[in-house]
Amino acid sequence: MDQNPASVSTCTSGRIQILTTMNSAYLPCLQVLLTSIHINQPAEKIDVWLMHSGIPEESLEPARPGYL
Repeated sequence: MDQNPASVSTCTSGRIQILTTMNSAYLPCLQVLLTSIHINQPAEKIDVWLMHSGIPEESLEPARPGYL
């Protein structure tokens, strides 16, 4: 697999890809992660992929685009 940063950014369209798996107990940690990225890298385009089961839809509201 080619680890050249140029090929990685081409593969992801220049966006940072973050995958996280969790249960509802880790939602506060996800909020800290997203807030930190937003504050420290405001110009970056980021895709966050959240794998979960059993987290109520309303509990995910703080992780939705545009929430911050």
